[in-house]
Amino acid sequence: MSETLDLLTDAAARLFGSDSEDKTARAARDGGNVAAIWEQVVDMGLPLALLSEEEGGFGLSAYEALQLIRISARNGAAVPLGETMVANWIMARAGLSVMEGMATLAVLPAEAIGEDGRLSATGHWVPWGRDAETLVVLAGDRVASLAKGSFEAKAVQDGNRLPRADLSIDTVLEDGSVAARPASLDDVTVRAAMALVRALEMAGAMAAILEIAVDYVNQRTQFGRPLGKFQAIQQQLAVLADEAAAANAACDLAASQWGATVPVLSAAVAKARAGEASAPVTAIAHQVLGAIGFTEEHRLQLFTRAIWTWRNEYGSEREWNRMLGQAAFGAGGTLWSWLTGPALSRTKNAGEAA
Repeated sequence: MSETLDLLTDAAARLFGSDSEDKTARAARDGGNVAAIWEQVVDMGLPLALLSEEEGGFGLSAYEALQLIRISARNGAAVPLGETMVANWIMARAGLSVMEGMATLAVLPAEAIGEDGRLSATGHWVPWGRDAETLVVLAGDRVASLAKGSFEAKAVQDGNRLPRADLSIDTVLEDGSVAARPASLDDVTVRAAMALVRALEMAGAMAAILEIAVDYVNQRTQFGRPLGKFQAIQQQLAVLADEAAAANAACDLAASQWGATVPVLSAAVAKARAGEASAPVTAIAHQVLGAIGFTEEHRLQLFTRAIWTWRNEYGSEREWNRMLGQAAFGAGGTLWSWLTGPALSRTKNAGEAA
């Protein structure tokens, strides 16, 4: 890792790992304001981390920048860091002005933008739609940047209470806020980019869950000795650690291949593997901690509940595994030659991958 990334990761870990962060996470789940923590994120320049120095970033590699998303999730950060980083990356590719405020994305049908330049559509279940200062819309062959106030957001929540919103959009796009959509940013590629963000967040949360479970079994005693000394508990934690490590390794593969465009197939591997790991990781953690892990007061549920929502956002493991299967069958040759060949290292668009 570069010296710049070392400094950034250390600072990000301190920021997201502060004592107040749990309170911020809980507040976000209850409809509270997260502006205070975001101000600190902006002060560190994290919203622009995926951009080159010419575009206003730090000049980090994409792999290095994407690690910040994993760090934020590992510490339970309740901010749209991944959404904002990808939104700025898309705007830079389209030649639109980037910004440091909270941002989110919505992929809409091509007909959402009329010939008169009016954007009229409804976006469902948009992450951080209520809090976002900028909404980046991809519709047909255009990319548009909408400022807060040009769309209405109605907060919606699932049982895990992560901030989501249904958006009502009816506005005329102004000059400078809309641009041609690059061919490399088709719908599936954008979906893959956000799937990788979710996979990184899941992997970070799994690392935190493992740490919580290990700490608990080493402190909690039963029959005169720590729970961690019991072989059955050790076996369960070994499974948890294996699954978390596999998810993190898959994310490393995809993040290392993010370049001029998104590595769709590798992102599919990352999201599918993180999704597959989510069930055993969360189940074992709650089994080990017992009823206390489900309580509102305990930190564990902040991570497990987030994973349960992230698992199905931007494609479940079934969807991405289907894409991988189609790519493997369409490549010809043997499955082994496809797995060990260059296929998973290519940054293809969706049409080439299928």
